[in-house]
Amino acid sequence: MRAAIAFGLLVSCGLAGCFTSLQEDAGVESPLGPACVSANCRRGSAGGSGSSSSGATSEAGGTTSGSSSSGASSGEASSSGSSSSSGAGTPDGGPDCPELYVASTVSDIATQTPIAGVTITALGLDGVPIAGASASSDATGYFALCVPANTEFSLEATAQGYPETILEDAVLLKSETFSFGTGGMPLLSQSDLTALNALVPFNPNMGTMLVSVNSVSKAPLCYDSAGWTVALAFPDGGSLPDGGGLPYQRVYLNNEFLPDPTLTATDSQGDTFFYDIDTNATDRVAIIAANTNANAGSCPNISAQIGLQGTALVEPQALTFAPVLNP
Repeated sequence: MRAAIAFGLLVSCGLAGCFTSLQEDAGVESPLGPACVSANCRRGSAGGSGSSSSGATSEAGGTTSGSSSSGASSGEASSSGSSSSSGAGTPDGGPDCPELYVASTVSDIATQTPIAGVTITALGLDGVPIAGASASSDATGYFALCVPANTEFSLEATAQGYPETILEDAVLLKSETFSFGTGGMPLLSQSDLTALNALVPFNPNMGTMLVSVNSVSKAPLCYDSAGWTVALAFPDGGSLPDGGGLPYQRVYLNNEFLPDPTLTATDSQGDTFFYDIDTNATDRVAIIAANTNANAGSCPNISAQIGLQGTALVEPQALTFAPVLNP
């Protein structure tokens, strides 16, 4: 009972709701609060997610490529908003950076309260911290750090009482303010992760990942995130020498946010939990998400439009979050 209650708290915002990426220039209200809409959001004048950014979404299998591109995928609507090569300091929160910045807030998934003192560091593809790309969250959970332009990075968050948390890889062509839900970038406490482990026994010394399909607009048809199949692969598409695929375990979560082994695709909330990912086989994975419903053409994967690359770092004793965004 303790585990079920803890897991219910853990996903009280809905894991899909924890990964809303704000399209500010499209006029989508930010989950950060009702006052955070359009250009009023906490960001610098050069920032704001929702514009066409790096990477293109592949039509084959719904995968997101890791290559950099200046435009959105075919058939996808890019958002308006000018791009800037500088994240110069502004009164509304943008830091003074030589190139670009990325900003967000961090909060506890279960309580949806901000977490102060979280260290957020940008890591390169080799897992090594990028020089000068680190920050600490303030009392409101807000952070902003400088990142190089046209460089693929992931965000690593560390805080007492929380396992290392890694956000999916991104490449920015302009400064961005990411919003991943009511409290920003979600962190899962060690105690709630232990409770989840009672529901889905997994080896903490192997990789774990939460992937969530989510509608940015919250409008039909894409609001219902059911019917997506989600899998992991090697970033280069390769396989093991014996011809097998990447070893991992997967369970889809039902619309009550509980693991349901009878599901063969996402339920209406769009959540998938991967565990026992063999980090000896690879330390990075590609996220393969495909919409099998009749609305597939209307709800493509648009993650690449804000720079999310469809690949992610996986490490032992760490939890990776990966949003798959549709219109």
